[in-house]
Amino acid sequence: MEGKGYDGSTFEGGSAIAFEVNGSVSTGVVPSRVVFSTTDMSGSTNRVTTITSDGYVNIPAFIPTSDLNVSEFNSTNPSDNKAITVKDLKLFFKYAIDNNLI
Repeated sequence: MEGKGYDGSTFEGGSAIAFEVNGSVSTGVVPSRVVFSTTDMSGSTNRVTTITSDGYVNIPAFIPTSDLNVSEFNSTNPSDNKAITVKDLKLFFKYAIDNNLI
């Protein structure tokens, strides 16, 4: 999937989400990854995040100095705020893929 923007004369590619095979394919097995890309101010497209076939999230521009904290924030009821785990993300993507949402 690719987002495009009109530059005044033509539509140019912008951000993208790619679904790629990244391993040996066999009967009933297609290992894959999800790649998120953005286009910077010079027009160069860069991979910014990859979710691997193992469910790992690779953020290459991120140099960790502490644990990555992903939270679900509820501004109307802060007591409902909770952390989202990698397992939650895996289940979300599995559901979205299984139901042809992405």
